[in-house]
Amino acid sequence: MTLIFAFRDESGRWHGDPDARPEKPAAPGIGTRTGTRTGFGTSADPRTDSSGTGTLTYTPHPASPASANPFAGQRLEVRFGDVGVPPSTTAYTLDDGRVLHATQGVRALLGDPDEIPGPHPGPDRVPTPAGPRVTLGLEEDSRRYEIALATTVDDRLALEITASDADGEILTRLEGVVAREDLTRLGRLLTRTPALAKDLLKPARPAKPASVRVEDERRHHPNAYKPWTDADDARLTELAKGGATTAELCAAFGRNSGAIRSRLMKLGLFPE
Repeated sequence: MTLIFAFRDESGRWHGDPDARPEKPAAPGIGTRTGTRTGFGTSADPRTDSSGTGTLTYTPHPASPASANPFAGQRLEVRFGDVGVPPSTTAYTLDDGRVLHATQGVRALLGDPDEIPGPHPGPDRVPTPAGPRVTLGLEEDSRRYEIALATTVDDRLALEITASDADGEILTRLEGVVAREDLTRLGRLLTRTPALAKDLLKPARPAKPASVRVEDERRHHPNAYKPWTDADDARLTELAKGGATTAELCAAFGRNSGAIRSRLMKLGLFPE
């Protein structure tokens, strides 16, 4: 799994494990930045490669203990890759939008930017896990799907569901807390979600071809979409200046009100 395993602060000092070698280093010439080299391989584009470098502007939530972290507010250079160690439960959003978990060592240094302490966390807050983390994973079609559970300090279950691509980039992430007694029922409900989503994800009704739209319009306005002639313009000008209403002009020219108004504007006249 691709993890942030080291970072350099604004003073130039490295933290974590900067000498680690990813198990799947970026291939030379793929997503590289010209003239840039790092101590562990070629600097890579973190949006496309499984290892490389990126930047993280570290801005923890003001109520989080991490807001007092010495690295808070700094723009950090991070190294990421598959270094063969277990991930922490905390993910960080790089400046390019990529979301990556960190090693436990990096997490211990940076803290959790979204952790908000309190004896009674609200329903939208995920308390700090108090017990071991157990995971269930599935790999299919070059994607890895994972469900992780851990007990919380208030004896609920912290639930995290992720879907990652082959490079370890998190594409989908859901997290929250679940009461123990609700887990089984929610599991049964989730199995019915794909059928429910079919109604939401139905393809939009295809638009009618232009020829059909013209035919429909001409049932009501026989001259719809036909070009205006000089004689039409002269007659339209005469009738408009004579006080004819838009409805009367529509009937006289076999066109809808939008076409009449548009032509009057083009001729320098203003529709009623």
